[in-house]
Amino acid sequence: PVDSIRWEMLRDGVEDYEYLAILRRLIGEKEQAGRSVSVRRHKDGDQGAMPLDQFIAGIKEEKQGRQ
Repeated sequence: PVDSIRWEMLRDGVEDYEYLAILRRLIGEKEQAGRSVSVRRHKDGDQGAMPLDQFIAGIKEEKQGRQ
């Protein structure tokens, strides 16, 4: 089989979705156990750990700014 750019992009998207599904499951398990979830963002240098909700809100703001 010969790979094409379109198939490579499709495969990458499916893998990204699978990773996000795993992440969502693990976060749910931590929250059910009463543990807080924090993330580190490295886009513009290490911004330190931040609560997951704050991280998601920042991504949504960036997305709206691009539209």
